[in-house]
Amino acid sequence: MQVSTEGCTYARRRSSFTEISLSPFVRGVSWKQQNTIGLPVTYGVFVDPPNYNPDTDPFSWIAGVEVLHDAEPPEGMISYELPKATYAVLDYKGDIDRAGDAYGQLYDWITQSEYVQAGSYGFEMYSKVYSMTERQNAEFSLYFPVRKK
Repeated sequence: MQVSTEGCTYARRRSSFTEISLSPFVRGVSWKQQNTIGLPVTYGVFVDPPNYNPDTDPFSWIAGVEVLHDAEPPEGMISYELPKATYAVLDYKGDIDRAGDAYGQLYDWITQSEYVQAGSYGFEMYSKVYSMTERQNAEFSLYFPVRKK
């Protein structure tokens, strides 16, 4: 487990992340080719509602890529900017379908550390896209914003 204050390029650059949608797929591919930077790195960003209860409440999930700061998303897509922050980071290796275990490990580490969670979002960063046959050997980093207690 580690804490990173500025260890992420995207956090320093305050980059935009854009939801991937299947409906404007052709436009999305065209837009992605013109405005995307940092590939093959991709992101999964979650945003929890206020007073989130993981057992009962839905949350927003944004599958995204880093784009040029001034890029406008095409119709039907959104952009989401991750703020510059201090992040607790957990590097996960294993079955992508068991990735929820990583969330529990990072939550547990934060509660036992000198930090508290400092936001209702977090994200996964993938260095490659995994096919269905590669899902059992996935690797990603999980980031939660934190601040000192």
